[in-house]
Amino acid sequence: MSMEIINNILMLEILNRPVWRFVLFLGIILATAILGKILHFIIKNVVHKFAAKTETKFDDMLVEAFGAPFIWFISIIGFYYGYTYLNLSEVALKVFSSITHVLVIIGVAWILIRFLDNVIKYYLLPLTTKTKSDLDDHLVPIIRKLVRIFIIIIAGLMILDKFGYNINSILAGLGLGGLAFALAAKDLLANLFGGVAVFTDKPFRIGDRIKIGGFDGTIRKIDLRTTKLKTLDGTQVTIPNAKFADGFIENITREPARKIKFTLGLTYDTKPAQVEKGIQIIKDVLKKNKNVNVKDASVYFDEFADFSLNIKVIYFIDAKGNWETIYTTKHKINHEILTRFNKARLNFAFPTQTIELHKKK
Repeated sequence: MSMEIINNILMLEILNRPVWRFVLFLGIILATAILGKILHFIIKNVVHKFAAKTETKFDDMLVEAFGAPFIWFISIIGFYYGYTYLNLSEVALKVFSSITHVLVIIGVAWILIRFLDNVIKYYLLPLTTKTKSDLDDHLVPIIRKLVRIFIIIIAGLMILDKFGYNINSILAGLGLGGLAFALAAKDLLANLFGGVAVFTDKPFRIGDRIKIGGFDGTIRKIDLRTTKLKTLDGTQVTIPNAKFADGFIENITREPARKIKFTLGLTYDTKPAQVEKGIQIIKDVLKKNKNVNVKDASVYFDEFADFSLNIKVIYFIDAKGNWETIYTTKHKINHEILTRFNKARLNFAFPTQTIELHKKK
């Protein structure tokens, strides 16, 4: 293709403007985008490594915040200088100027989101690992989301203002709409306040076993609106947090000790000395188990029941809600009592009837 043909093509007009102006416009944008990528590469591989060697975290935050958006702003500069060569009319120039402002607002919002996210990452998150409470661990992710949403809303309002919309009327409309939404979504708000109550009062933590509303299971996840519970049957239940604000919660994990209470019945032909021997066997079994608090244990001859001589047994397992320890301890104690009762020939009673026949004279 000869230079004359190229010149003729470039002199062709689009929208009453020569093609070469549009080519120059696109070329400037492309050149600045390439320049931005080169500078971004330098920032990522040189400046970032240098900032990582310093003691302060602030320079790392700045480098990470401005890294990717840097290409965006360089391209905006190219867009701004590029459209000046289009020889636009006053109306078109105003439109392109508004587009430039919108792109700048988006870029600034992008940087703010990244910068504040890094503030949370480098300053708030390390603090949460040092605290004993898990409240901050749950709140930090929520704060990150709220910060992003807030910045996006502000940027959106600024963009609408650039296009001539009345922000005051929009805000007023949002106020009325927000009131209507609050009335229509009272259950949602109740769940949100319930979530705040869970985070602040801390009636349970992740991993705790609780009972509430007929459900019995382990807490798997706590969100601001709902809490997920894994039941003993293996199913997952999602409970609205409002239930925790106005309901009764039984936290099994936090019990200091599990109370075990049962009755052993011996047959009526058991001698008093044998009953006493059975009581001593049970006390000895409880005493030898390291998980049993012997001081609070009680073993005594309780009553003459219909079919048996009953021995009442009460003891406490120091398991702190650990169900594996509770089950294992009960199994060992019951197994040892059964073994030693059989060895001592102490017979367990079961419902029986004695029928007496009287012969008439």
